[in-house]
Amino acid sequence: MSYSRWGNSKFYTYWASADSNIGQKQQFHIQEVGPSLTFTFAKLYADLEGCLDKVEEFYSKERKASYLSNGDLVNPEYKDTILPPQPIKKEDREELALYMLKFIEDVKEDKDLKW
Repeated sequence: MSYSRWGNSKFYTYWASADSNIGQKQQFHIQEVGPSLTFTFAKLYADLEGCLDKVEEFYSKERKASYLSNGDLVNPEYKDTILPPQPIKKEDREELALYMLKFIEDVKEDKDLKW
């Protein structure tokens, strides 16, 4: 389930499959070019502000990334690049917190998960 997409947000976030039916292991994913971020339900529930701090730290640093520069899916050619720091604003942090809280709510309400 997607909580935000790049068209209307700085973040592309979604509930990622945890290969588990245990609530605490469900994953909130922030998709990025290059390295992405994933937090478990247990981590977000226990320390939402700490997770947001990690997101701020992530975006404040340069990141390595590879992108498809030529070819196709059968014969891809990738090019490495360095993404510059992209510090998040207070509004971005508040927006992301809303997506994280909605994820927590959705996981808690999922009757198919075990606790």
